[in-house]
Amino acid sequence: MVRVVDVPISGLPSDLQGFRIAQLSDLHVGPTLSGLRRARGGHDQRSQADLIALTGDVADGFPPALRDDVAPLAASRRRTGNTS
Repeated sequence: MVRVVDVPISGLPSDLQGFRIAQLSDLHVGPTLSGLRRARGGHDQRSQADLIALTGDVADGFPPALRDDVAPLAASRRRTGNTS
C-alpha cells in the first residue's frame, strides 16, 4: 500500500521545502510471495524520494538465502541520505 502524507513543519528551512521521504516498513521479505511483491512494489514512489527509510522487519529468514528476494530494494535510488 502506498500512502502519501504531507507533514507541515513550521519554520522548515526553504531548502527543505518539498523534501520527500519514502518509508518502507515491515516488508518481511522471505519465502512468501507477499514479501517479494512488497519489495518490488512502490518503485515509482521510491524513485521520486529524496530519502528512503527502511524501518521494521525487512526480511524473514537467513540473509544468504534472501539475497535474490531483497535485490529489488537495491534498485532504489535516492537523491540524498546515508547508503548504510
